[in-house]
Amino acid sequence: MNKITKIEDQDFFINLIEECRAIIVERGFLARLELIKGKWELGDRILSEEENFKRFGYGDKIVEKLAPLIGISTSHLWKIIQFRKIYTSWETVESTLPKGKDISWFRLCQNILPKSGEEKNREKDQEDCKHLKLKCVKCGKEINLEDLIK
Repeated sequence: MNKITKIEDQDFFINLIEECRAIIVERGFLARLELIKGKWELGDRILSEEENFKRFGYGDKIVEKLAPLIGISTSHLWKIIQFRKIYTSWETVESTLPKGKDISWFRLCQNILPKSGEEKNREKDQEDCKHLKLKCVKCGKEINLEDLIK
């Protein structure tokens, strides 16, 4: 009597699943690394024209001028330039990136780059909002906005 076996229990199938997952993880990591490298190269290219910006009177205003023309936000471009200023060579980036397959541009921005003025203002506004009080027009009792949110 021939017993029917499930494909999920077969060694070749288990091996196939493991190899497919490994390919996905590896290629995802390489894609994220290429994205980070592209951002470094973009920052490097922009900074190579820094003297021209100053000569034409743009200086620090270049981010506001250039960002919409290349299709990214000013805060994103600011981060890209800061990233390139921190890491003066791509080899330095590769040797100092956190190890493991979990690296991403988002994590670099959160953990390595200084905050832009826009982000600092947003954080300050959020902090200020925590201290707002609402006052009942009937009884005059004050309630902290933060207590309502919890």
